[in-house]
Amino acid sequence: MFSVLMRAFSFTLIIIIGIVMKSTGFVPKDAGASVKKFLIYVTLPASIITNFSAIEDMGFNMLIIAALGILLNVIMIAVGALITRRKSKGEQALNMLCLPAFNIGAFCLPFVQSFLPAMGSVTACMFDVGNSIMCTGGTYAFVAEYTA
Repeated sequence: MFSVLMRAFSFTLIIIIGIVMKSTGFVPKDAGASVKKFLIYVTLPASIITNFSAIEDMGFNMLIIAALGILLNVIMIAVGALITRRKSKGEQALNMLCLPAFNIGAFCLPFVQSFLPAMGSVTACMFDVGNSIMCTGGTYAFVAEYTA
């Protein structure tokens, strides 16, 4: 338990150090763009490749995880429709577009890699496959049809 708390504390401390460094001017304000590019184009793909290479047989269960990513996005679209059912079409569309989508790659994956074995990261990536399908047009198709 101590090791898990220590890892979580380490992540929090790194975030706090970054915020302090940016607010004090130690790091230039435009450094964030360079760091984001490095994370998205180098670190994230490298971690995904490393974790997938550790798995020998993914099996059919991983397709179920990807389908779960789609299903949970559809559920969140329905929740957005339910909580705004008496609102204007524009407000409904806004809620239905903003509620679904899970930030797996940039936010969740570093924590998953730290706390779980390689299979946990692979499972998160497969969930993100279904999530990505919805984020890149699936959600918009649902919302456009519902609010038309």
